[in-house]
Amino acid sequence: MGWLLLGGLAACAAARGAGAGAPVRAEVISLGTLDCFEAGLTDTDGKPVFCEGSAVVLVDDRLVIANDKYIPGEGNSNVFSVPLSEIRNPESLGAGRLPYGGNFFNQPSKIESLTATPGGELYFGATAFDRIQSDSKAWDSYNMLFYWEKDTPDRPRLLFQTEDEGIVSSKSLRSAFEKVLRTRNYPNGVGYFKIEGLVALPDNSLLFGIREIGSDYTRAEQTFLLVRANYLKSSAGVIVDPVLELVYAYDPRELSEINKPLGVAALEYHAPSEQILISTTYEQEGQPFESYFWSLSLEQLRKRLPPVLIRDKQGNPLTLPHKAEGLTFLNKKTAFVICDEDKNLSPVATGKGQQIRQPHQAVYAVLRFDW
Repeated sequence: MGWLLLGGLAACAAARGAGAGAPVRAEVISLGTLDCFEAGLTDTDGKPVFCEGSAVVLVDDRLVIANDKYIPGEGNSNVFSVPLSEIRNPESLGAGRLPYGGNFFNQPSKIESLTATPGGELYFGATAFDRIQSDSKAWDSYNMLFYWEKDTPDRPRLLFQTEDEGIVSSKSLRSAFEKVLRTRNYPNGVGYFKIEGLVALPDNSLLFGIREIGSDYTRAEQTFLLVRANYLKSSAGVIVDPVLELVYAYDPRELSEINKPLGVAALEYHAPSEQILISTTYEQEGQPFESYFWSLSLEQLRKRLPPVLIRDKQGNPLTLPHKAEGLTFLNKKTAFVICDEDKNLSPVATGKGQQIRQPHQAVYAVLRFDW
């Protein structure tokens, strides 16, 4: 795990042998598809528009889902909601969808994370922060961190607001990530990184899951890194500390059962057990998608101990043949997973047999845990 001996974290390598926490079992209780927009939608070039579900959060009795690409068409939105009750009637899942919030949600590009504070008063979202151009503002919208209050989803507020020639973003935050993501290979900070997870914890902190780092996107390695930022809620709004801290590093290949590179894809906090649920995905061109799940207690995080690989009832690693990019708990034992299949027309093993995911659909799964 040489590439994980990061500045400020090298000392934690000795703690790896301290042993993981208690085993966690889970099972897939349903798998299916939901409609993100109308079937047959095309772009201005006449090409099919694909749903690429990248994040999800439960707000009251509705699932709020982000698509990481722009969805054209009147009445469509990059962020939309569906009634939670539709999960019990998969035949109509997506039929009750509504655009969520205001026009703000059509401004960020590549929203990869949504999360709620444990009490549900605040909601945060982040884009991938995976690209920027020094001589153009065209990619500024890929760099946005924002929040909204529960009762005002139509008025999200941008954090680290940076205006450049009339274009607003959070790109001023990039330098803090570049600085904190230092490795032996990148002593001055990385040139490329990708955020694919965000979770709000009870101590008024945010954890960002870093999926990839590298000198550029063509030379990036999959990572399981967590970066912390503290935040404060005041009468003027939310303030996030610009001083970030790299608090956790792990290589899933430390387990003999994992023989492939995995990157963090989603984070979610399970308050009853004080565990963080983490999905990691395997993505290699020409290879089928695969997702693995992990639990990391707050104590394990603090002590920098290994996470627990979640297993099925037979003791095998719980896997999905899909790219699990968003997680949200529906109750104490059940989690909803939204999957981003990119443009693959993936087979989906539903309860009524195998079906083929269509361009306007996202794959989802419902997991039940033994917590």
